[in-house]
Amino acid sequence: MSVAPAPFDRVAYLSNGLLYILTIVGLFFTLFIELPIAAVYLFLRKIPFRVVVWVILANMVTVPAVWILFPLLGFAPIVNISLAEIFAVVFEAGLIRVTNRQYVSSREALVLSLVMNVPSYLIGTFIWTAFGM
Repeated sequence: MSVAPAPFDRVAYLSNGLLYILTIVGLFFTLFIELPIAAVYLFLRKIPFRVVVWVILANMVTVPAVWILFPLLGFAPIVNISLAEIFAVVFEAGLIRVTNRQYVSSREALVLSLVMNVPSYLIGTFIWTAFGM
């Protein structure tokens, strides 16, 4: 006989202060990984460094969304993670493109977003798993 999992308590989840601390730590960790990648990419592609400002601002939106809002969707973790990462890549690429139209094509913005987000996700997953979280 199997036992059904306990329902997800959204109120308890959102009122857990540790969630917000981890989100802030996650934002700094994400920027620590993604900013050097963005800087190298922009340098190699001869794109103005001002784009980095938009990388930071995009992450200030996507990291809290990924860490706080997407778990509230209630899907299986793999679905939530997949949707969250797709959102992060697309949103960041879109913001970079819209705010830097004269320097960055849509394709280039998407490539930059992928180049930043894939290592960030893989390293973050490794660290998260290593600490048993």
